[in-house]
Amino acid sequence: MVWRSCLLLVAGLAVARRAAASCFDAVDLIEYDGLPSHKKMEQCLADKEDGETKYCLATVNLMNKIGVTGGFCLPKDCLITEIEQFIQDVCAVSDCASLDLPNPLAKELCPVIQSSLCNPQNRTQAGNNLNVTCLDRLGIRHDVRQQQLESVLACGGGDPQAQLDSGLINDLGDYDGCQKLADSHYCLATYNPLPVASGQCVPRSCSSDNYKTTAHFVCSIPDCVAYASLIPIQNCFLWKALVCGEAPPTPPMHDDAHVMRAAFRGHVIEFPALGPAAPHSLSAREVDRLQKVLQGLGPFVGIVNRTNGLHDGAGGKMTSVVSRRRLQDIPNSGPQGFAVTCDFGPPQVDSGLIGFICLTGFLLMVGAIAGAMSYYAKTHPKDDTDAPGGGKALDTLGGISSSARDMGAVSSSAGAGGVGVGVRDVRVDRFEASVAHQAALSTRGLLEGQKEEDSMGYKLLMCFDPINNWNKMFSLKTSDKSLSCLNGVRVLSLSWIILAHILVAEGIAATLKNIQVVGGLLQRFSFQTIIGGFFAVDSFFYLSGFLTAYTVTNTTRTKTRGKLPVGMAILHRYVRLTPVYLFVIFFWDKVAPYLALGPRWPLLSQSLGGVGEGSACEKYWWSNALYINNFVPSDFGQQCLPWSWYLANDFQFFLVGIIILWAYFHIHKLVGWLTIGATAVAASISTYIIVTQHHFEVSLTQGVFAGQADPNNNQMTVYYQKPWCRILPYLVGMAAGLLWAEHRGDVREAFGKMRGVGRWAGSILAGALMLFLIYIQWTANKDHPVVWTQVENSLFLTFSRGAWAVGLTWYVYLCALGHAPITNFFLSWGFWSPLARVTYSSYLIHLAIILMWFFARPYQEYYYDGEMYLYVPGFIFISYVTAIFISLLVEAPVMNLEKHLLAQLSRLGRRTRSTADNDKVGPLEEASMNPSTEAGRSPTLMTMGSEASSYTPLDKPTTRLNGGSQPPPPHGA
Repeated sequence: MVWRSCLLLVAGLAVARRAAASCFDAVDLIEYDGLPSHKKMEQCLADKEDGETKYCLATVNLMNKIGVTGGFCLPKDCLITEIEQFIQDVCAVSDCASLDLPNPLAKELCPVIQSSLCNPQNRTQAGNNLNVTCLDRLGIRHDVRQQQLESVLACGGGDPQAQLDSGLINDLGDYDGCQKLADSHYCLATYNPLPVASGQCVPRSCSSDNYKTTAHFVCSIPDCVAYASLIPIQNCFLWKALVCGEAPPTPPMHDDAHVMRAAFRGHVIEFPALGPAAPHSLSAREVDRLQKVLQGLGPFVGIVNRTNGLHDGAGGKMTSVVSRRRLQDIPNSGPQGFAVTCDFGPPQVDSGLIGFICLTGFLLMVGAIAGAMSYYAKTHPKDDTDAPGGGKALDTLGGISSSARDMGAVSSSAGAGGVGVGVRDVRVDRFEASVAHQAALSTRGLLEGQKEEDSMGYKLLMCFDPINNWNKMFSLKTSDKSLSCLNGVRVLSLSWIILAHILVAEGIAATLKNIQVVGGLLQRFSFQTIIGGFFAVDSFFYLSGFLTAYTVTNTTRTKTRGKLPVGMAILHRYVRLTPVYLFVIFFWDKVAPYLALGPRWPLLSQSLGGVGEGSACEKYWWSNALYINNFVPSDFGQQCLPWSWYLANDFQFFLVGIIILWAYFHIHKLVGWLTIGATAVAASISTYIIVTQHHFEVSLTQGVFAGQADPNNNQMTVYYQKPWCRILPYLVGMAAGLLWAEHRGDVREAFGKMRGVGRWAGSILAGALMLFLIYIQWTANKDHPVVWTQVENSLFLTFSRGAWAVGLTWYVYLCALGHAPITNFFLSWGFWSPLARVTYSSYLIHLAIILMWFFARPYQEYYYDGEMYLYVPGFIFISYVTAIFISLLVEAPVMNLEKHLLAQLSRLGRRTRSTADNDKVGPLEEASMNPSTEAGRSPTLMTMGSEASSYTPLDKPTTRLNGGSQPPPPHGA
């Protein structure tokens, strides 16, 4: 009824001012409902030839509070000024009879206009309260206002899809119902960096660009209610808060005391504040919920406002923590943060997906063949004497030896009565030894040659043997039981990271219905345990530094005669880490987009660098392969596999560490120690300056959301992922590893001199230090936080990670020395050993699994603490199961291939050297000079690379403990 009265006002103008004009004849005003519609607009502009008509939107202000918008079709020459003049004429008289109204319809409209628009309560303008905007054709590009109206009509109006609208914060609406509705599709809007999304069913004519234009159109209108027939009020309030950066007004609700009525042709025309005739009205409960939800964003508001340069409600800059919590400080997402997706169809199959399927299928086929052959070989053992040429070779060796002995005997007897017997004896002895040695080499060469000829391909194939790799993976043997406690530290640290990443992923992907709970969650004292997951990353850096220093030192002392092959060490590590890394990147970018569909699934292409076409992995995979992805791209959130920033740091730390160790062994040990100290000092100074200059804070919301719009001021980009800000735990680990490798006796003696009370006191102090580092952050995150000074923030962010590593060193030494039997028993439990071997693969894949789970869910999530008891063990289990599969498919075969190829190169190098030496001193002298050659353990550069069990830092720092992979990383994510 409200919409019809709007149309009747326009018709009244046409009749009064232009009785014979075509305005009145343009539409059937009595039957027209007045609801704006894109379909009606298209029909209006298409029905008449030569542009004879135009589609108009008229907004009528009522009661100085609300407005009503209607849509109608008029002749193109019908002027808006005539409509305005007619309203003024009607309002200027007290009695409609005094007006000369030639048309009966105009006479009936006059009292309706006087009782509504002419009422002083409704007069917000000197002349009238009617605003009219018209479109005379589609696709207008030069008029921004008309483009906006066209987009608004395309996405809203009175079309039936509006009945499925939702649009409230983190309300996904009816995705399945929308898919079944004809001529409609589903759109999802996100508001980064806030964890907010809203879903809406819109007409098919509404594209992503139309939807965004509609949201920005809201910024230009003063009253959401006036456009309720075009834009759902929920959306309007939401966009004003999050897109326009305006404090949403308290929406008026239905109030019968303010309803005005006028009779027209037997109908009662109502003009309520938000009466029953107005669609999309909000109940008191809905209004209250909307306000509470917006208020729930308070913990995220201040930091984003500071980034976007917003002001508080009083027009001043926000300077206090309290001001950040105010509702009027709801941030502006801006053009970068507001994104809309309306394309929910399955992606097209491309060459990337086909390539991954072919690669995986090939690896599975090779593994199946290798497994079958391995099983057959084990169930059908073959006698070595049956080997081709085996017996013959032994007979040949025996014959040659006998001939040599006989020849020696003849020579001796012949020389007994002649001159020069001694010389001949020496020559005969040398000849006999030479023949025997050559026979042995020939026999070994025959056997090995026959074996290589028949089994070179077999050896390479057996690198993919899943049975053998499985047995190695689940072996409980460790090469150094004194440090087996590190396996437990690795697995528990990764579990801590997974716990933290579950909450991060749920906030990013789950569109929590009760988002207002998140703010309170961050402020809990107990939640600081989750925030402490950041320190689990530093535990991995510590382990990496410790094991690199420890294993390199042992290997250099015992196997390479004090020489450290830096180039081979770096190459070895790169080959071990990179193939499985690229495999996971390939899966994430090319396969993940095809695994599900749903209202949130397209967000996967927008979050954490995205997936599929145009993703960060497509653009920057090479920076991951070079381990520089913490520098390129410059924005943390635009990395390929953003959580792999840890791998870049760890590889860079390894380069620094191997250079320090080279100086330690090749220049002087004191130089090595001084280099460690100087690097730590330089890194600390750099970190302190960076944190101070950028005003970074300990507060979680500051750390995660600060500078989202400006990568140069983003705490995650500038501080969290940069190597000079994270290397301190690695250097502490290197120092601890060197002490353990070089001065273990001194360390044992120092701890032995402490009595039980001293060790307990040290343990309490170390534990108190680590707990302090975790829970002191609550003072900056709680509801009424303590404002840390910049000096306090800078000191904590600079030294807390190194302090964590110092505390960890105490417990590692206690366990390794046997002074903490209960702790050591738990951390050294054999159960951890197999899991520790696949920690690297598990870290790579775990967050991808978590994100796909949350993005694939078709319904809203309600956060509650109990779900963590299901999510945490579930995701840990799935991550490790998937990691085992990836390790058997890629990681273990690559490790075996690399070991085999390096062994072959080493053997070839020994043979080359042996041939050269034989030309100089003969086979006997060569054998005596290189006794290790016979055992195949020549301490050459290549042999170091081939003996994975003895030189683990080259594979990854923890292989010495369990033959597995490098400890994983962090929470960047």
